[in-house]
Amino acid sequence: MAPLLTRVNPWYRRKLTPARDIVIDLSMSHLISDTELEVALSGLPGWEVVDDQLVKRFTLLSFREAIALLVRIGFEAEDSNHYPAVLNEFNVLEFRLCSHDAGDKLTDKDLKLAAKIEELVEGQVTKD
Repeated sequence: MAPLLTRVNPWYRRKLTPARDIVIDLSMSHLISDTELEVALSGLPGWEVVDDQLVKRFTLLSFREAIALLVRIGFEAEDSNHYPAVLNEFNVLEFRLCSHDAGDKLTDKDLKLAAKIEELVEGQVTKD
């Protein structure tokens, strides 16, 4: 009997079932320990843990700048197949990160995306 998962989409490290094209994410998340989290947060200024989510709020100079930044972060999230919860109020963006595939806990994916968000925000003029 042939394996159910046969076609591979290398862009997202996913396999598709030929019959129904159901997407199954094959990338594994690594739950992070309290020690790993403490070390990571020391390199992510302003990020905090709230209800098992990594959270940070950015205030930009205008709505246009906030949305432009959100679009750039959206491309990064899509590339990593890991999506933040986002709240946008005029020129404010709030990001909440957790890994649904790990029971809504924090994983290495969350830390990587938070670091990428910081990288994209760097150089942006913010009110914070």
